[in-house]
Parts: sequence; C-alpha cells; structure tokens
Amino acid sequence: MGDENIDQTVLFKLLNVLVPKEMPSSGQEIAIMNLFAHQKTDGIYLFESSEIKEQLQMFQPASFNDLVLLAALNKVNGAVLFDQILQNKNNGYDDFPYGSLLNSTYGVMLYEDQYIEALKLSADLDEQVIAEMRDAMQQRKSNELAALIHVFAEGCTHNSDFRQDGNFAQALVRQVWFELIEQSSFLVNRQQIINQVQISWKLAWLKLQHPALFEELLSRQRGEMG
Repeated sequence: MGDENIDQTVLFKLLNVLVPKEMPSSGQEIAIMNLFAHQKTDGIYLFESSEIKEQLQMFQPASFNDLVLLAALNKVNGAVLFDQILQNKNNGYDDFPYGSLLNSTYGVMLYEDQYIEALKLSADLDEQVIAEMRDAMQQRKSNELAALIHVFAEGCTHNSDFRQDGNFAQALVRQVWFELIEQSSFLVNRQQIINQVQISWKLAWLKLQHPALFEELLSRQRGEMG
C-alpha cells in the first residue's frame, strides 16, 4: 500500500473493524515480528520499500518500539542515524548525560519528547526558555543561540554531571549544547509515528491471520489508486 496515497483515516477505521482491539497473544506477536524481521512486508504500510526492507534485514526488529524507530528514521531520511543506531544496538553505547532517556532509540536522540526532556535533564530551565531554545536550535537562529548558550550554561551549574574534579566543566556544557543543536534537525513527533505504525501492525496481523481478506483489501486499495 503506497505510503503517499493511502487514506490513513479510512484504512485505520476499516482495520479497527477487522482486527481485534485486544493485543495479540504472545505467539501472534512473535509471528508478527517475524514477518517484519524476514521482510515479508509487501502490502504493509510504511514497510514496503526496498530501502526499509534492507533496514529490517539488518536491524532485525524485536518489538513494536523498534518498528516505530525504523519508521521514524525513514521520515527524516536518517541513513546516517540508522548506521549509528545499528552500531549502538550491536555494540552498546554511553548513556551520558541522559541516562535511560534514549534507550528506546539506542542512544540517539530522535523524538521531540526526548529532546525536550534532555533539555530539562541538562539544565534547570522553565518551559518558556526551553521552547525558545528548541525554536532557535531548529531554525538555526545564530544570534539567539549565541545568547541562549549562556542561559543554558547557567541552568547546568547545579547539575553534577557537568562537574569534573569538583569544578564546573564549561567545555562539557558547550559540547552538549552543540550536540543538541545538531540533533534538533532530525526530530520527529513520536506519537504521530506510533499512530502510523499501528496501521502497519494491524495490516501485518490481518496478513497473517486472514491472508485472503488481506489480499482483497490490498487489491481494492490498489484499484482505487489506479
């Protein structure tokens, strides 16, 4: 089902009728994940392209969260990020300075909510200042960024992660600041991606449990697009 032409609202309503609302059994869930891991995703929204099938083969997703991650990466054309995430998944990664915040994305910042939380964890700042920083970083407003780095550094002074040998590590703060600026270019709305991958998940369930019905739905969708 072509990602660009699909009517998500109509399809989601249809799938809500066809697919049980309760979560699949553990056996069904394993079967669904195997379908993705083995790239048997023809007709599965978001996961049909040759590029994402190659990523599925390399990444071997094991959870719904992994599917959300791969779909998000494809929304931002994140080939470089994919390589980094795959390396981190296979080899581990340093969780400084955000602890478990980036576990769902294997140490790489990708979601808007992660970004906001990272700013809060790093510095003692109010919501308005965080919103200003996020806007300035995403829009690359150089004059505002030059001023806001001092606000960020001031907010970090009470964070023990930015102390080395008992002293405030200004260089470390600047490193985190510029990493945040770089990462702001790749942010996506996690909930939007989750909503879209739920369609993919339901289609995969339908393909496994009722293949004839799935093929009929796929044929009708292609006929409407033709």
